[in-house]
Amino acid sequence: ASPKPEDQAANVGATLLEQLIAMTRDGIDELRQYVGDLKNTHADETKLVDSIRGFAEKFERATGIHVEVIDTSCGLTMNDRLSAEVFQMTAEALSNIHRHTQSRTAEIRLTLVDNRLQLSVENDAAQQQPAPFHPRSIFERAEALGAHTEILSPTGKTLVKVEVPL
Repeated sequence: ASPKPEDQAANVGATLLEQLIAMTRDGIDELRQYVGDLKNTHADETKLVDSIRGFAEKFERATGIHVEVIDTSCGLTMNDRLSAEVFQMTAEALSNIHRHTQSRTAEIRLTLVDNRLQLSVENDAAQQQPAPFHPRSIFERAEALGAHTEILSPTGKTLVKVEVPL
């Protein structure tokens, strides 16, 4: 007997989830390596941004969701724990877009505002008004850093915004 359509869909979903988990682990490993290298180099761009860009490229190839990364953080560097947490929140936000929306685009923006790093992850919302949601793991990570998190729904968009004190 051939597999049922729902079993095939579950298998595809499980495979994609495994790919996203592997990509997240790879990204964290890369970030750790980059942070170690920070002690020996001075770059125009933060290694955090390099890691996020690398992850975004892998995510785009795996999911077909186009991800644009915009960095206006002025070459910000930070300790490895903070970098790892911001990276993980970014990866979780992208994963949520893939798992819970029909969006085909996402934008990640890193901005330095009054000694705070502002991380914004935005996607198009298929519905007129997106359903309210509370990404618990992102909120918990942000709270542990003393950061402020908010979810906004401008017309046709969903925006996760985290402001991390530096």
